[in-house]
Amino acid sequence: MDYEIIKGKPEDYEDIIDFCNYVFNEEFLLLLPKLYKDHRETSKYHYIVKEGKRIKAIVGSFPLELTVCGNYLKGRGIGNVSVHRYSRNSGYMRTLMDRAVEEIIAEDCDYAVLCGQRQRYEYWGFTTCGMSLNLNFNSSNIRHCNIDIEDVYKFIEYDNAIANDLEKAVSLHDLQPVHVVRGKDNFIEISKTWNSRILFIYKNDEFAGYLCTSDNRERISEILLTNPEEIDEVIVSYMKYFNLKNINVVLNLNRPNEFMQLSRFCENYSLNSSANIYIINYKNVIKAFMNLKNTLYPLDEGTLTLNIEEKGRYKIEVKDGIVNVEETDIPYDISLSHIDASALLFSHSSFVNSEYKNHLVKSWFPLPLFFPELDNV
Repeated sequence: MDYEIIKGKPEDYEDIIDFCNYVFNEEFLLLLPKLYKDHRETSKYHYIVKEGKRIKAIVGSFPLELTVCGNYLKGRGIGNVSVHRYSRNSGYMRTLMDRAVEEIIAEDCDYAVLCGQRQRYEYWGFTTCGMSLNLNFNSSNIRHCNIDIEDVYKFIEYDNAIANDLEKAVSLHDLQPVHVVRGKDNFIEISKTWNSRILFIYKNDEFAGYLCTSDNRERISEILLTNPEEIDEVIVSYMKYFNLKNINVVLNLNRPNEFMQLSRFCENYSLNSSANIYIINYKNVIKAFMNLKNTLYPLDEGTLTLNIEEKGRYKIEVKDGIVNVEETDIPYDISLSHIDASALLFSHSSFVNSEYKNHLVKSWFPLPLFFPELDNV
């Protein structure tokens, strides 16, 4: 069968949504409103295989700009990788992924991110890295935690909250050292991604923060407060407010004080991978997250040269508290494949890796890479 590969056009908008609904058996207007609810303009971010007038495969590639301590990393989110069931084993998915990754590299992106089975996408350089903290709480924890909570908190769905408080929520989000650029216009749609809800938090009827939670309210994927020191009170109040027996709370590693507060009374916690991420510009990504880590835990001073096969050689230096990363051709201290470099630099496996004896490896790595799940596609 003859086919063509095109970039999506506005006239393909309804067909793209129908195709994704069919392949994934989902309602994409509800699942990803930030991309598909009255967003005809996002059609151009889809690579499409057509046989005649019919879509047979899609790969979406959407712009995502990550901010790390005020520095911007240019990225792409790969999503909706789909093939019609009658066209499987046709090579369409591989062809479209090749096209998408070629464009990502040509556009000088620093990284790309996606969800999906790990090995399936390692062929294109994506692998599990980044880190998130997951804390589990149950009603027994709350009963025994001895946190004196007054009945002062309310948790209100955005639609019923005070409209002016949206700007306050956006400001809280944008103050984070690591965040994806959202903006006021699409903030609520992003917060409702993956069937999430956004609740505004009020203390004595004053805006105190917001949280994004699963539809059953048992998983908090994002929580930001005007006073972070009150996070334990807020979590306890949240469970009591909705009469919840169990919840899971996601934090990133850049919030150690809040984590320590919650870790003292949660049932357990774990360190999980953040996403499947393809590091393209190692220089920019390493420097951004080393600067971030240096603000949290001052890094040992010294120089380390990494050779990353097919990606380049990088001299990393911390001197007088300043981080510098540059490409080099000097002899290297460590040589790694791209996948192994991603693991050493950005995954929690680095905590237990004993292969490299240079003390700087343990001082510097893993770097606190984190990608917020609501911004993934």
